[in-house]
Amino acid sequence: MFTKKIFVLSAGQMLNTVISSLFGIYVTRLLGPQDKGVLVVALGSCDLMAMLFSFGIPYSAAYYIRSHPGSESLVLKYANRTMIASGLLSLVLVALGKELFASFFLEGKTIDLFMMLLLVLLVMVNSGNGIIGATLVAQGDSKGFAVSANLSTLVNMAVTFVLILLLDKKLHAVILGTLAGTLVATVIMRRRYRLFVRPGAQVRLTLTAREFFVYGFQAQLGALASLLFKRIDVYIISHWLSIGAVGYYSVGTSLRDVALTVSRALAGLAGGEMADPVKQKDGTARKILRSGILFNVAISVAMLGIAAVLFPFAIPFAYGAAFARSVTPSLIIMGSLLPMAIALLIGKAIHARGKPLLLSIGYVIGALLSSFSVWLLTNRYGINGAALATIVGSVILLVISWLVLWMAEKDQNRPAQSSSSTDSEETQVALCGKNSP
Repeated sequence: MFTKKIFVLSAGQMLNTVISSLFGIYVTRLLGPQDKGVLVVALGSCDLMAMLFSFGIPYSAAYYIRSHPGSESLVLKYANRTMIASGLLSLVLVALGKELFASFFLEGKTIDLFMMLLLVLLVMVNSGNGIIGATLVAQGDSKGFAVSANLSTLVNMAVTFVLILLLDKKLHAVILGTLAGTLVATVIMRRRYRLFVRPGAQVRLTLTAREFFVYGFQAQLGALASLLFKRIDVYIISHWLSIGAVGYYSVGTSLRDVALTVSRALAGLAGGEMADPVKQKDGTARKILRSGILFNVAISVAMLGIAAVLFPFAIPFAYGAAFARSVTPSLIIMGSLLPMAIALLIGKAIHARGKPLLLSIGYVIGALLSSFSVWLLTNRYGINGAALATIVGSVILLVISWLVLWMAEKDQNRPAQSSSSTDSEETQVALCGKNSP
């Protein structure tokens, strides 16, 4: 059953990623290096704000849905409130900081009122989608999540293509099309999620709102640090090199993200399975982690081989001669694929053990070290140095993830060795409930 879920989710996400990547090639050729760079910086900033203003709820939802039956009601209760709060907070942040942001990272390009409103709406919708989407995967509805993603992509492409023909500002057309796609995903995921919420199940809830938010806050610290590291290279490149260099660099990161699709699907589903207290107790969670690592090694090696053969010819052909400079950094960036995939899976294993704070501290340290390597290598070797920093950063995060996992397992085993079996069973019931899935 678990293998089937991985296949369904990864196949859906792979189809979604391939289709969106093909359309992304068309959009990249249309925008050119400079506007493509602006788009990458703008949408990356939206991702950061959406995560920041979701207050960690997606991580709490994904964890507690499996370990605390009955917590489904909290997800719906706070999702709408989170969307409203994130919209207001991002509106204030963008309105106050847009001029300073543009001067530092966009070479003075103005963020007009229409674009500002589009970005704020995108933050607002994505913050809610993150909550519902994470919960759908935790509930086991990989099909519903994949369907929503695929339909969102199709709507995004269709609306964007029409708007490109109608609007003079192509950048506005692309962002507006992206917003339309996320709204479709919102409608579909919420309808699917309501199928899982049954009033009778809520009597089993032993979780307080405080516990819910405390876990989410702890998990969010590490996720924000990790996402900031993934975006800090773009900001450094745009500030120290040029916004056009971001356009060249983004080709490599986009292709690496396509290659990571299956690994992301595996990590999402494995995290839900490893959070099951029964599977942790009988050692199944450790077997899932070990199998996932071997799977990632095989997939990553295959992807690296394909990239080495195809990139020198395919990138200039697909993206146009203007993006020929993307070949070398793209090949270098693919070197970060394997350590990043394994670190992603280990991170889910740590969350499954209920130790998000340990991972968050580790990710903050890793993000600082990685950011320094991006700054140092970019200033010394330009865009190729920034690409090399992705390998350095992913290896740093992998090493830290291994250390944190070891610490989490050591800490988890200590009480079990120093207490009686009765105490251990009572603690397990108090934390997870007798009817945990």
